[in-house]
Amino acid sequence: MTDKKINIWKVMFFAVIAVIFLSVLILFFLLSDSNENSDKENITSEDNENFNEYFSVQLTRQQLNKLLNEQIDEDNVKVDFRKNISQVTTSFEFMGRSIEAVMELEPEALDDGNIVFHQRNVSLGNFSLPGSEVLALMDAQADLPEYVNVQSDNNRILIKLDELDIGDNGYYIQAETFQLAEDDIVFNVGK
Repeated sequence: MTDKKINIWKVMFFAVIAVIFLSVLILFFLLSDSNENSDKENITSEDNENFNEYFSVQLTRQQLNKLLNEQIDEDNVKVDFRKNISQVTTSFEFMGRSIEAVMELEPEALDDGNIVFHQRNVSLGNFSLPGSEVLALMDAQADLPEYVNVQSDNNRILIKLDELDIGDNGYYIQAETFQLAEDDIVFNVGK
């Protein structure tokens, strides 16, 4: 057998994406049965003419942190949405020492319902790493889903929620707001 080297940035990135996706998916299924009748009467059209909102999910930073960290399978990966940034932290053993890797991202909900994460800082131990290089490496090495677009030249990661189909009935998610400082995180679910 060959030893496979773990790409820590790939693990951190997929952990953030999976956690956001799983949290919205879980909230969708938890709320879809209880709000099905009342929300179908109030269908509205968003900026995207083809999207009909069925219901909205509103979260605070504390609720999102709790939900995401409960869903993360990795014991050593932690996601923390703070006042202005989201911070993904993990640690790994290297030559008998525990090394901490941290990536700081600033989320933003776009007008089309997608989310962009602006990369602000990447550090490995006490060393700050160039974000564009880390993102370029992530884009080149990681097998990312089609709805994830790493734009290393712009130091950002675009999550195309409009290309992410949920369930068999054609449901989609749109981010209405993702304002961490105001504790205002709202996702719309619809068709």
